[in-house]
Amino acid sequence: MVEPITDTLLAVAEAAGSVGAAAPVVAETTAVVTEGAGVAAAATETAGLAKEASPFAAQEVMDLARGAEASVDLLAGEHAIRALTEFPDSLGGPVETAPDVVNAFTAEQEGAVHAITESSLQKWNREHPQPDPNTNPEAYRQWCEDQWNVETEYIADARTEVSMTQWDREHPEPKAIKFEEHKRWLEAREKQKKEFQKRFNEEARDTREAERASVLAEINRLRQLTQERVDIVEGIKAIRRKSDLEKTDQDKIDLARFQVRKSELDIQIDAIQASLREKASRSGPLIALLINTALMSALAVGALAYGAAQKEHFT
Repeated sequence: MVEPITDTLLAVAEAAGSVGAAAPVVAETTAVVTEGAGVAAAATETAGLAKEASPFAAQEVMDLARGAEASVDLLAGEHAIRALTEFPDSLGGPVETAPDVVNAFTAEQEGAVHAITESSLQKWNREHPQPDPNTNPEAYRQWCEDQWNVETEYIADARTEVSMTQWDREHPEPKAIKFEEHKRWLEAREKQKKEFQKRFNEEARDTREAERASVLAEINRLRQLTQERVDIVEGIKAIRRKSDLEKTDQDKIDLARFQVRKSELDIQIDAIQASLREKASRSGPLIALLINTALMSALAVGALAYGAAQKEHFT
C-alpha cells in the first residue's frame, strides 16, 4: 500500500534532529528513491538515516506537509513541492557579487593570521557555549550569526596585528630618551594602525560576504533546477496519462525530450549538491547551517515529487 506523499515529507522532517549531517541524508535517501523503493520505504529509510539535519528546515517541512495533508485540495502535495523549491534561508540577504579583494599577504603571514584568528575564536567559543540546536534552535541560529560576526572581526584584527608587526620591523622604535622623535613615532604608529584596521575591516566583510554570496548563488541555482525538474516530471506525467490512442507523434517527441532533460537535470543537481556538501564540511557553523537547510529542503522536494509520481504509477 502506497502511503500519501505528505507522509514521506513528514517522515523526512520528523527524522531531522540537529545540524550537521543533512548531506548524507540527502545522498542516501536519494539513492533509496532512485532504486525504486516505495514512498513508505523511503520515509522509513530516511528516518533511520537522518540522525542530524537542519531543525529549522525540519520545522518548515513539517508545516508544509501537515498543511498539505489537511487540505482538501487534490493538488496540495504539488503545491507543497513548489513551496519547498522557494524555501527561504533567512540567513542571508540578496545574492550580490562582492568586490574582489587584493591579497598582498605572504603565505607565512596568512598562516599567522589564521593561527591568531583561530586562537581568538576558540576563546570566544569557550566563553559562549553552543546552544543545543534541537532544544533551542533559535538560540543556535543566533549563535551561528554571532560567531560569524566575531570571526569576521577577529580576521580583521589578526591582519592588522600581522601588518603592524611588519611595520614595526620597517620602522624601528626610537629610544625613549629622544622624546620628540619617540612621540612622532607613536603618533605615526597609531595612525597607521587605524588605517590598517579600517582597511582590513572592509576587506574582511567583503571576503566573508563573497563567501556567503557564492553559497547563496549555488543554492538558488539548485532551487531553479529542482523546480525545472518538478515541471519536467509533471510534463512526463501528463503525457503518460494519455491512452495510446490519444498520444500524438508530438507527444512521443515531447516525452523523449522531457526524459533526456530530466537526466541532464539529475546530473546537474547531483553536482551542485556535492559541491555544497563539500563547502559545508569545511565552513563555519553559519554557512553549514545555510547549506544543510537548503539540502534538507531539496531532499523533501525529491521525496514529494517521487511520491506524487509513484501514486500515479509513473515511476
